[in-house]
Amino acid sequence: MNQLFVYDGTVEGLFSAMDHALKSKTPSPRFTVSADDAGLFDEVFYHETDFIRAKDLYLRIEAKINRESLKNIFYCYLSCSPEKEQIISDYINAGFKYGNKLESHRMLGLVRFLSVEDDTFYAEIEPDNDILPLISGHFSRRMPGEKWIIHDRKRGTAAINRDGRPEILSIELDRIPDRDSCEDIYSGLWKNFYSSIAIKDRTNLRQQKQFMPVRYWKHLVEKN
Repeated sequence: MNQLFVYDGTVEGLFSAMDHALKSKTPSPRFTVSADDAGLFDEVFYHETDFIRAKDLYLRIEAKINRESLKNIFYCYLSCSPEKEQIISDYINAGFKYGNKLESHRMLGLVRFLSVEDDTFYAEIEPDNDILPLISGHFSRRMPGEKWIIHDRKRGTAAINRDGRPEILSIELDRIPDRDSCEDIYSGLWKNFYSSIAIKDRTNLRQQKQFMPVRYWKHLVEKN
């Protein structure tokens, strides 16, 4: 039997019903505003809107996928498509499944290496998801002959480059390695470059935060 969730037609009602289905791990749930849509093998469940549930799903989508996805969901909800609930449900499930890969793609452009002791390059990250195994191969291919460390401070792990292949290790550093004396010069050049391309009258902080969320700014040279 498939479970058919009948909701009140509001976006809060839909989010509430979908949150219920996700947390109860309902297999192949369907959502509708009318029980008349029930098929022969559907079990009808009349869902009462729970605003706490709706908000919880909203926040999870924002955190695990991104804010842009919420806009896409709302646009779909406003459409006249008879399949819109199923489209939204599939979209959310795919986002939760692959959300960490979306963050890993974004992080590729946000890793900032510092030249530290012993000709080693060191970078800190604090991603929401455990993406270090997903991004380390990229840097091994780009920097196969360099000694580098990408340190996930949130999880106490690090990726190191060993002969052109990434290796993930558990790591706890009492201190950040000392910067190479040249690093301050390069940091200054990077900041100046960022300032020069950011035309003051065209600076859009809201858009910057959308494509490069504030939680990542901590480890960006150009933002410090």
